[in-house]
Amino acid sequence: MIQPGETARSHRHTPAALRLVLDAAEDVYTVVEGKRVDMIPGDVVLTPSWCWHGHANDGNETAFWLDFLDVPFVRHMEATFFEHYPEPFQRPIERDSAYRIPLATVLGDRSDMHKIKIAKNVMPTIGLHAIRLPSGSVTEKLRETANNIYVVVSGTGSATIDGTAMTSPRARTSSA
Repeated sequence: MIQPGETARSHRHTPAALRLVLDAAEDVYTVVEGKRVDMIPGDVVLTPSWCWHGHANDGNETAFWLDFLDVPFVRHMEATFFEHYPEPFQRPIERDSAYRIPLATVLGDRSDMHKIKIAKNVMPTIGLHAIRLPSGSVTEKLRETANNIYVVVSGTGSATIDGTAMTSPRARTSSA
């Protein structure tokens, strides 16, 4: 979360990060290696390992996103390093979308159920998959031993976990 007018101090670390933007107005962005990456609801912002990065909200509304980092893997390898940027915030020198995966790109123009892998070539230690489910779809029961986080970015969704039905609130993105 980042409040209006706030910046998060620029830094870098060995864990790689993905940011799934849940709610953000204009003028919310991440700076990765000196490049401004706009944070638009439903999009994924990439921060590869050891890249300088910070976050800013020049707008008037609080912004929210989910962070996904490969910390368990990096800790297991005993390769965790962290460093603050020499200045409190690295101001962007240009705009670039190379570190941003728009929701429209993920969903494509297909309306059927499909699953894709995202960002594997940029950050090989994190798996990110997107699943598009048409309205009213029902999936097979899923049993996993891996650690998974499921997030509804457009519309609503429901799941039954250990016999308990859960329904997501309506997602606020409008790109789908």
